[in-house]
Amino acid sequence: MIKRVLALTLAMVFVLAGCSSKTDEIKAIDTSAVGESIQSQVEMKDGMKLVENERAAENAYPGITDLAKEYTIYINSTGGYAEEIAVITAKDDVDVSKINDMVDERIEYQKLTFENYQPREMAKLADPVIVTQGKTVILVVADDAKAAKEIVETSLQ
Repeated sequence: MIKRVLALTLAMVFVLAGCSSKTDEIKAIDTSAVGESIQSQVEMKDGMKLVENERAAENAYPGITDLAKEYTIYINSTGGYAEEIAVITAKDDVDVSKINDMVDERIEYQKLTFENYQPREMAKLADPVIVTQGKTVILVVADDAKAAKEIVETSLQ
């Protein structure tokens, strides 16, 4: 009798473990590939520059090197437009909300920067594309937010 109960219990454990690992699995996102895909497909007014060093990334997103496992950031190459792409993967689940806050703070900072410098940029800053999937947060600031969102969603599939 004890052997039957033990065998049944072990069988249930294996069945439940197999089911949960399939449903809980979230596709890992390659920040570089997604960032490049978005950058190559979203129409921008001016050239985009890949942020390649931690210091520049920290200037745009203070705390990013502590919170992010990996990130890919493109900013406007001339600084004359608010266009930006950021694909940031958090180190853990707790950091995802902090990265979302960081992205919101970046948008607010850009609004303050551009409201008197380039007021026409305010429209795109009022409607940024922000998508969170698993541990990854994606920001796209572009003229055509609807097209940018579609490209982001396609890039994540």
